[in-house]
Amino acid sequence: MKKIVTLLLLAAFLPIASSCTADKVGTNEPYTQTDNNLEDPLNTTDANNSLEQLFEADKSNESNSDKMELQTTIDLKGLLSGGNILMSPEVISLFCTYYYEHPYELRYLPQFMAGETPDWDELSFYVFNVSCAESPVYEGYVAKDDFKNVVLRYFDNLSYKDTDSQWVTFVEGKYIPTGWDTTGSVFYRLTNISKDECSLFTASFDGIAFSELDFTEDYESSSPNMRAVMEVMGIENPTGALQSTREKIAKMLTNSNYAEVFLIEEHVTISFRLAGEANDTFVYVSCNRYKK
Repeated sequence: MKKIVTLLLLAAFLPIASSCTADKVGTNEPYTQTDNNLEDPLNTTDANNSLEQLFEADKSNESNSDKMELQTTIDLKGLLSGGNILMSPEVISLFCTYYYEHPYELRYLPQFMAGETPDWDELSFYVFNVSCAESPVYEGYVAKDDFKNVVLRYFDNLSYKDTDSQWVTFVEGKYIPTGWDTTGSVFYRLTNISKDECSLFTASFDGIAFSELDFTEDYESSSPNMRAVMEVMGIENPTGALQSTREKIAKMLTNSNYAEVFLIEEHVTISFRLAGEANDTFVYVSCNRYKK
């Protein structure tokens, strides 16, 4: 599974039009710390590697990874399907795990308001990456039908036209990348969640970014965020301990003082419905983000 990426320059959140009355069911409240976390978001390949090499990373553990991802989806949908959704370490941890297991899903989700179509450059970049991440083999392109399936699964009645964009060229039924690369990773920490009478959820997140080499370099070469993790773990280099490192990040993000420990790079607010298909999780209705 591939881990990704780049922060977009973002706009302030605007309210979502709805005929239902919003019922706030969660707030960002403090928790008791018991101990001093997204597709494995840990991109450990060289920045000059090809897209094919990047998308093929970690495929050797794909079978076990797929089972873990499905269980996270089941657990998260089950929790959100309940009538009383409260902010808790459990819901924070599940969202964090879900988005590092599906690193493109929130990281590159285009900005758009309810009832509007996202910018085509942002949408095509998002769909291309999500499709490649979900494919067992990267073929150097995304077929038209596969592209359409991603749009239908992740968006609500969204219309678009198959054509070129800044990131892809549409040729003979195939979306082919124009030549670019992605680096780094972002962990998402839930800060607030609510559900209205129409079962439309609104959730806000803080994005905590890590550089591409954070998970392979020593302490001195790492970003401030990774240094904070190393200090808690008591290690000088996370190489060989990728799973335990990202689990520790997820654990640290459930603590109430996470904003004092990590540098927050972006804030994201999304609205979504739960997907009807068992293997899918969210259908996105809007997304607004801004860089801190």
